[in-house]
Amino acid sequence: MELLEIRNITRKDAAVLYRRTFSGEAILKYDELTTRARRVAFVLEHTPTAGVQIQAEFLDLPDYPLVPAIRMLKEHILALDKRGLLP
Repeated sequence: MELLEIRNITRKDAAVLYRRTFSGEAILKYDELTTRARRVAFVLEHTPTAGVQIQAEFLDLPDYPLVPAIRMLKEHILALDKRGLLP
């Protein structure tokens, strides 16, 4: 399985500035012919030690083992954040 992109990322307003909440659609490629969109939600929380903690979940379960899929999703989210591509 490969995570191609996260589309339609929307940011939800939060009361605290160090916590950002998002939702979107993850586009997953299972093989050469099969791609599917799954709804996701994730939170980026900036820690006092200048780190970022990511919590991610699939709202629509993927047709793939969940632990590796969430790890792949978190890595993609972190890359998006580092490049400044999150709203």
